[in-house]
Amino acid sequence: MNQGFEAVLLREASTTTLVLRGELDIAAAGAADEAVDMALDDRADAYVLDLTDLRYLSAAGTAPLVRLAVSARRVGAKVTARRAGRLPAVVLSMTPVELEDAPIALGTHPARPAA
Repeated sequence: MNQGFEAVLLREASTTTLVLRGELDIAAAGAADEAVDMALDDRADAYVLDLTDLRYLSAAGTAPLVRLAVSARRVGAKVTARRAGRLPAVVLSMTPVELEDAPIALGTHPARPAA
């Protein structure tokens, strides 16, 4: 397990929540992949990515999350990311993972106000 990354699965009724903490980069992608495999084994109706404590997300780190989104959608399940910080939200905005509560107005430059 990567020292700077942790993934925890929480199950409640037909929803599986994957809590991601630390830094999800190429070094942690394998651990995230294992967590995604376990989540998909649940065959849940909905998957939630809790990103409250995810400090960093690299492009390589998105691969397991994209795989979760694509695999879940194939069977009619929904995947939503919640409480993403600024950097993870920007990175995830370029993927099929749906952001529930993005902390920034995506599509605008952070230094300029939205029109």
